[in-house]
Amino acid sequence: MLLPQTYRGRLLIYTTLLILFLIGVLFFFFAQSREAILGAANRNTGLFAAEIRGKVRLEMEELGQSARLISNNVELKQYMFVVVSIDTEREPLDKLFQREFGWLAFDRAMIISRTGRILYGTRDPALMRILKENGGVSKPGDRSFFYSNQDGVQAAAVVPVYYQRVFLGDVVLTRTVDQGLIDAARKAGYGQIFVVRDGLIVRSSLGEHGRGHAFTVQGGLARVGSEKFVVQRVPIGNAAQVRAQIWFGFSDPELMSRLRSSRNEMLWLAIGGSVAILLVGFMMLRSFTGPIGRLVRLMKEVREGRFPDMDIVPASDQDEMGYLTNQFRSMVRRLRENQVEVERAQTQLEQQATTDALTGLYNRRYLYDVFPKLQGEVERQGNTLTVIILDLDYFKQVNDLCGHLVGDRVLAHIAQILTDCCRVSDFVFRLGGEEFLILTTGGTGGGEVLAEKIRSRIEDSPMENEGRDIAVTGSFGVARVEARDGDDGLRSALTRADKALYAAKHSGRNRVALWDLRQVNG
Repeated sequence: MLLPQTYRGRLLIYTTLLILFLIGVLFFFFAQSREAILGAANRNTGLFAAEIRGKVRLEMEELGQSARLISNNVELKQYMFVVVSIDTEREPLDKLFQREFGWLAFDRAMIISRTGRILYGTRDPALMRILKENGGVSKPGDRSFFYSNQDGVQAAAVVPVYYQRVFLGDVVLTRTVDQGLIDAARKAGYGQIFVVRDGLIVRSSLGEHGRGHAFTVQGGLARVGSEKFVVQRVPIGNAAQVRAQIWFGFSDPELMSRLRSSRNEMLWLAIGGSVAILLVGFMMLRSFTGPIGRLVRLMKEVREGRFPDMDIVPASDQDEMGYLTNQFRSMVRRLRENQVEVERAQTQLEQQATTDALTGLYNRRYLYDVFPKLQGEVERQGNTLTVIILDLDYFKQVNDLCGHLVGDRVLAHIAQILTDCCRVSDFVFRLGGEEFLILTTGGTGGGEVLAEKIRSRIEDSPMENEGRDIAVTGSFGVARVEARDGDDGLRSALTRADKALYAAKHSGRNRVALWDLRQVNG
């Protein structure tokens, strides 16, 4: 077959072939039976059900990660150890949990002691029953499962808490699964979610319209009142344990109507689009090819992050292409002007996520992010990492006598001293309250020298407030991250540094104590 030599003739041939091909494909689909459409609907329903199941599993994994984050918190373990060992009140543990973990995504949180006592949260009878059936609270290892209660189908993650190899209890987090799926289905407006218990719909994305109806499935079809749905079950765990089933489905009449309407739209769009492509092709060959080519090249540069200078030769606004070129030029100019602002805003957001607002030091969250990287880098260099914990002595008296605003100024004053005394390679953190932490390279000898330098500077640098000096002192605990600590290096080093800090406090405060030497230096 000989093709025309001109692009216009070739475009006409190609467009005609495209129109014939699209019409043939659409007539082929028109000839398909309802059973084929229903089969496709069943496959689509299965895919959506699998996608929903994957989403539920992902939520379960996120819930487990949150529970492990809580169970690994050193301060929480210490509070639990005290509460479990001497059977004290749970109020301090409540405050700690709200302060440290209120930002995590869960619906219910419980901390259960090894004896079954609720240390935090409120008792869920259904959850306690499931725990009892699965070995009780003392069963070792992480666990995750699904169950149902008065709030609906729940995902639960159970993680044990150990302190100094002593089992203290479990952290339990739950999240309502079915309500989130129902809300997502309502928002998307495509497909329905049904929660079925004992053959009856107890909750669905249809709202009250579907509640209480019998739900029976035959051949992949379920009838709800007068409507039929193509459905697939979403398996989410042990059926005897969950006692509820989650189903995903499409309305059969609605699905058929949508498919027919979609096919008709495809036919008309294909015909109209092919004709439009033919006409636009001729116009492009006549006058658009050059400008479009330039715009494509410029758009490629913008996509790659470059903002070229287009202000040299402005185009004419007398035609649409000139107007489009000028508008694109204005957009590129604005993007180029705003790029610096965007980068500055991004830097500011990153800084807010990793620093303490009061002192400007790194926060506890950034400590957990940076420590594994810093530990690996130090090990590759054949060096050691040392932890220094500083706790201000009698700081509560400053707040009580001078007020919290003055106390905040004192904390900022101490933060400035720490910044001045530490090297650029050191990492300085505010752990909370009047407690600070420094990560520095080198052994405990270098850490002791740095701690003593800071201690002396704090003692000799009182803060002036309304004509009088406010003097504070600090106690220091120094410990080295040992190679044998492995992945547990941060927790182990913090524990040793805390013990050294306790020794410094016990020995009269305003001094430095080393874990490995077990002595206090004035």
